[in-house]
Amino acid sequence: MADPADIAEETIAVCLKDAEARARGKSAPEHDARFDGGHCVDCEIEIPRERLRLGRVRCVDCQSLAERQRALRLHNIYG
Repeated sequence: MADPADIAEETIAVCLKDAEARARGKSAPEHDARFDGGHCVDCEIEIPRERLRLGRVRCVDCQSLAERQRALRLHNIYG
């Protein structure tokens, strides 16, 4: 039988690995077939250069709205 400290250490390692993968996924460049290379895929306003350099396909306002909608969907599923 495994020692409780070993089990805790393994659990922490798995959780950290999962958290790192999620963080890397959030910072990865986005892809959307509707993206024209310079305008938001939702409202079509020009995306600032800083966001384009980060690989974003939505303006700040549309990204915030998308994140709120996603959080609400997850809350409805799990809440």
